[in-house]
Amino acid sequence: MFDTLQAAQGCAALDEGTKARRLLDDAARYSSDVGDPPGIVYWYTPSFFRLNIGLALLSLGDYADAAGHLHAGLDGLPTDQRDAEWTGEYRTALEHAKTAA
Repeated sequence: MFDTLQAAQGCAALDEGTKARRLLDDAARYSSDVGDPPGIVYWYTPSFFRLNIGLALLSLGDYADAAGHLHAGLDGLPTDQRDAEWTGEYRTALEHAKTAA
């Protein structure tokens, strides 16, 4: 699922919106199969995936939907991770999406 979301984000950044949306649809179908992640990728949770959906939607110019996913993804993280350094990219993206919406 993460690979699909990364590909969607890349396609969106390359202005290949149709392909990006198809990949996002694929990821949405995969999300129904998301269970507990293996220990080696413990962060592969629905909240983490929502953050990456938000980035792809932001690249597509879907600002309101991007903001919704980014906000939900950040809120779904464990409390001690919501303001962690690694979330900076997502918090910046959320602010951009909210401003542009």
